[in-house]
Amino acid sequence: MLVFTFHLVLACSFQAAPEVLLERPLVTIVDKTGCAPNGDKREYYTLSPYWWPNPESPDGLPYVRRDGEVNPEANTDTYDRRHYFQMTDTIVSCAAAWQTRKDERFAECAARWARAWFVDEATSMRPGFRFGQSIPGKNEGSPEAIIRGMSLLDIHEALTSLPEAVWTEADRSAWLQWLNAYLDWLTTSEPGQRESRAFNNHGTWYDVQVATFAVATGREALAREVLAAVGEKRIRKQIKPDGRMTFELMRTKSWDYATMNLDAMTRMAELAQGLGIDVWGYETEQGASIEAAIDWLIPYANAPETWPAKQIVPFEPERLAPALRRYIAAHPDCAERYRETLEHLEHVKSGAKPMQGDD
Repeated sequence: MLVFTFHLVLACSFQAAPEVLLERPLVTIVDKTGCAPNGDKREYYTLSPYWWPNPESPDGLPYVRRDGEVNPEANTDTYDRRHYFQMTDTIVSCAAAWQTRKDERFAECAARWARAWFVDEATSMRPGFRFGQSIPGKNEGSPEAIIRGMSLLDIHEALTSLPEAVWTEADRSAWLQWLNAYLDWLTTSEPGQRESRAFNNHGTWYDVQVATFAVATGREALAREVLAAVGEKRIRKQIKPDGRMTFELMRTKSWDYATMNLDAMTRMAELAQGLGIDVWGYETEQGASIEAAIDWLIPYANAPETWPAKQIVPFEPERLAPALRRYIAAHPDCAERYRETLEHLEHVKSGAKPMQGDD
C-alpha cells in the first residue's frame, strides 16, 4: 500500500480546506503568456529563480546571481514555474485527500490535472526541461532545471494511489509513456548528461529520477546500474567522514539543501533495497555514510540555534523527517534516539513547505 512521504504531506493544502482544491481553475503549460525560444508553447520554460537584472547594466543584462533569493519575475505568467507548482500541489494534495477521505471528487480532480499536463496532446508538457531556468543574457536554459523533476516523483506516487475507475488503464499507460520519453531525454540529452555529473544535490536528484522512473517503466537494468554506483559516485564524494555535506553547507539555505540531499540519498537507498542492493550499509574507509550524515544533522534538528552554517530563510527542523523515517523503516532495531527525534519533528508546526528545487 502506498504511503505518502512526509514532504508530500507538508504540501497538502487540503489539511485546511480540501474543497478549495476542487474549485481551482485548471491551468496548463500552454496558458503562459511567454513562450520557449523554439516557439513551442508545450515546452517547459522558466526563469532561473536566483538570477536578477544586473543593476550595473542599462538593460539589466546579463542577469546576476543572488543565491537563495527568488526573483519575483520568475513567478509571473510569462513562465511556467507558478503554474507547474500549482499543478503539482493540486495533484498531490487531491490524491492525499482521496487517500484520507475516499471522496472520489478528489481523485477525479487529480486525474483531470494530470491528463491536462501529461496525456492530452493539445496541452501536455513536452518531456524534458530544455528551456527551464533560462538566464537572460546568458542562456536559453540550464541543466539545473532538471531538479524540477523531483516534483514528478511526487506526482508519480500520487497517481499510483488513484482508483482505476478514475485514473484508467489508458491514463496509466499514457503516463508511463511520458515517463519513458522523459527518461530517454534525461539519459541522452546534453543537459541530462551535464546534470548527471553534478557534484551536489543536483546530481543526487538526477540519479533518483533515473532510477525511480527506470523501475516504473520496466528498465530495471538501468535502475540497477544507477543504484549500484550511489556509494562511490554520491556518498563518497558528497559526505565527509563526520557526516557533513560540504557542497550543501556552502549555500545560503544550507539546512534546506543538506536535508534535501539526504532526502534524495535515502530515497535511493530505499529503492535499492527493493532490488537487493545495499546502499544503506555503504561506508567509506574513513566512515562516510548515510548514517553519518543523519548523525551529524540530528543535533541541529533538536537545537536549531546551534546550526553553524548560513540559513537566510527560517530554520525548519522537520525537513530532516523524510530521511529519518526511511532510515528507521530500514533499521527497525536502530537506536531509540532516532525514533525520539522523529517523533519530535513530526510534532513541529512551523508550516514548512517542500523544497521547490529552485537551483
